[in-house]
Amino acid sequence: MSTLNVFFPAASKKIETIKILSLAQIKVRYRKSMAGFVWVCLNPLLLFGAQAFIFKNILKINLDHYLLFLLTGLIPWNILTMGIEMGIPLFYNSRELIKNFCVSPAVLVSSFLVDHLLTSFFTFTITLLAVYIIDPFPFTQSFILLPFCLLILIAGLWNMIFTLSMANIFFRDTKFVISFLHQLLFFLTPIFYPVNILPGFLKTLALINPYYVLILPIRNCLYPDATANILSSITLAVGFILLHMTLNQTLWKKERNSFYLKI
Repeated sequence: MSTLNVFFPAASKKIETIKILSLAQIKVRYRKSMAGFVWVCLNPLLLFGAQAFIFKNILKINLDHYLLFLLTGLIPWNILTMGIEMGIPLFYNSRELIKNFCVSPAVLVSSFLVDHLLTSFFTFTITLLAVYIIDPFPFTQSFILLPFCLLILIAGLWNMIFTLSMANIFFRDTKFVISFLHQLLFFLTPIFYPVNILPGFLKTLALINPYYVLILPIRNCLYPDATANILSSITLAVGFILLHMTLNQTLWKKERNSFYLKI
């Protein structure tokens, strides 16, 4: 029996459940597909290539190592928005597991993220390698903080999915509202242009935009011209996550009974 099983039996059981559910979701996702994993990864790569061409050659956004700048905004943006939109119906679609097998909603979110992040981080790595081959960029000392910055992104995404998937139980239009907001926020979030070109009011809104707060540590970690701001962006992102986590716990304690009645 492992040490985890001895001292933390509840945690061990949850981890085992996450593993089982994650493997099941991966098998279902790529079942009857000749190259399912390849297609899932290829889509964001093609999207990145098309947008890089448009923003650099047609809109003429002039930044050093622009491909890297775009990658550090667009790929994390896709990880967040795709994860949220796929995760919003998670609790509703898994209501039989929650009611009949007493699977914790937190476990469901964690198992969903394992599947989503598996392909997302593979795409991120391949795209980063392709960008380096096309336009070699210097690796700064802050590059070693990349795993921590990715962990921040994961924690923020976990909180967002939990909040919105729970909201979807009470308000079934949640997915449509969030999908519309994502289309709007794509242009208002500085992912393909620098935040400094925004006027004062819009710049302030961008700096408190939860998506931008979670994306910025990755950009500041990798993009050479932004590494001086890495610690401040990490501090802001961690503060946002802790606040959101506290709100999630408060909301869950308050609405837990109603959640189980409505699901």
